[in-house]
Amino acid sequence: MSAWGWLLQRITAGIVLIFLAIHLWLLHYVYLGERLTFQRIEERLQAPVLWTAEGLLLAAAIYHALYGLRGIAIDYRWGNPRTWTWSLTVVGVAGFLLGGYALYCFAS
Repeated sequence: MSAWGWLLQRITAGIVLIFLAIHLWLLHYVYLGERLTFQRIEERLQAPVLWTAEGLLLAAAIYHALYGLRGIAIDYRWGNPRTWTWSLTVVGVAGFLLGGYALYCFAS
């Protein structure tokens, strides 16, 4: 594991904590007393700031999770590190594209 990867792992941990708290607050507690429906979530995600924050949360969570999985696999010597790196990169990009497409569908 590289020093930059390690540092980015820690940075994304902070981003995930902060943006997850924002996500929970904005989508679940701001309109306390109102019934949470698909249409309300869709209305809330119309705001560019909110879907940008959700996109950052998605990217940070995917990187943090997959880099952690990569570290575990390399520590336990489960196969070639280069194979893990490229495989998880493909999984991460695919996950981000799918999640980004879902956010796009909500926002448009």
